[in-house]
Amino acid sequence: MGEDLVAELAAFVEREGDRIASWPGSPCLAHGDCNGSNFLLRRGREGWELAALLDWEFALSATPGFDLAHFLRPPIARHVRFVEAVAASYRDAGAKLPQDWRRAAQVTDLFAWIDILSRPDADPGVIDDARACVRTIIAA
Repeated sequence: MGEDLVAELAAFVEREGDRIASWPGSPCLAHGDCNGSNFLLRRGREGWELAALLDWEFALSATPGFDLAHFLRPPIARHVRFVEAVAASYRDAGAKLPQDWRRAAQVTDLFAWIDILSRPDADPGVIDDARACVRTIIAA
């Protein structure tokens, strides 16, 4: 990560790390790699519906913020109506979101980016992207 980014990240975690605790309820099953390529859809009576969620190799007991953060990473995060629809669907299913759920999800996503940065075999381009994502999250 580099000394400067580690120092910035440590200061950020001191300031905002407690946002992760804002998720209501106990930890639950999180997919861990929640992105569009792992969704299998089918046409239902009222439109498209989720048929299956594939690729559970990174599953863990965690806050739902892990999956929401991963699923709603840029560029998808820029589509406000889509993000709002995801949140509405989540609530309609009976789940609760903290008031600042989008920011809490971003902070939670730091775990994934730090994991990528710690991989000894990570591609240099992936490392650059991960550093940029960490910088973007802590700068917001």
